[in-house]
Amino acid sequence: MEERAWAGSGVSVIPEDMFLTWLKIFPDGLRVAEKNGEICGHGYVQISDFNPSAKKDQRSWNEVTDYGYTTNTHNPNSNSVYVVSFSALGVGKKLHLHFLDLTRKYMKKYLVGACRMPGLIKYAQKKNVKMVSKSFVTEYARLVCKTAKEKDKKFFDPVLSVFASANGMRYFDVVKNYFNDRDSGNWACVLYFKNEF
Repeated sequence: MEERAWAGSGVSVIPEDMFLTWLKIFPDGLRVAEKNGEICGHGYVQISDFNPSAKKDQRSWNEVTDYGYTTNTHNPNSNSVYVVSFSALGVGKKLHLHFLDLTRKYMKKYLVGACRMPGLIKYAQKKNVKMVSKSFVTEYARLVCKTAKEKDKKFFDPVLSVFASANGMRYFDVVKNYFNDRDSGNWACVLYFKNEF
């Protein structure tokens, strides 16, 4: 499933030992989706701190998640549910709703996730932009988020539009070199949901 989900994107497949580590660190944080007897998606979250006022937080996925293993970054006393890994073939919204419920169950203030933007580099090429700057990526991400909220398909990104349109998700910032993803130019857009207790 991992190989099908990330085929041709340059995104690394999650190794088995990482899944096993997640089960030890935070078993409630791992959700596997099944359809017609086949695994079609998974998501894993950790509990960590998030501050929507800290726009200078430009840490990479490796830094935020301890290279994905979460051994040193998962902290049950922190204020947010942070999406570490999300791979879904047709079940993304259901997994997202599960993690919203988990945010409420654990009474955490935020659900946070960094999204791929696989339409970014194609958009840059269309605009004849050679060097993708933070201001260009910010403009792209904000436009995608705005049109997603309005259910407008004129400006659509295959991943970011889906999550930006989800229940109460808000734009936070874009992060350069967040992860290796050729189609996103290694950029990510961080979105968050504020849990109203």
